[in-house]
Amino acid sequence: MSEPQGGPYNPAMIPLLLLLSSRPDMESRLSQLVSFLEATQNALQTMRTGLDALHATMMQMAASGGAGSPDYTTPWPPPAPPKVDPAPPAEVHFPDVKLPEKPAI
Repeated sequence: MSEPQGGPYNPAMIPLLLLLSSRPDMESRLSQLVSFLEATQNALQTMRTGLDALHATMMQMAASGGAGSPDYTTPWPPPAPPKVDPAPPAEVHFPDVKLPEKPAI
């Protein structure tokens, strides 16, 4: 990558640096900006790594025959769901519950 016109010390930067140096809290703000940019860079690198891994896995699956290959088979026909008795057992007794009446207004 080539350097900007005028090298790293561009004369057009002098007024900007003078303006920034006149504010007392500018160093802390610039350090926060640097931290934010580094965190963003790390997040982007992590996302890129994850996408590359996902792409490699998808390509490997496509090369091996996809989801229909012996490594990725599903049972057919699918297993029947377990039978559930909707009625409670006969020995369970539910207590009688009376709700309180609304008071008259």
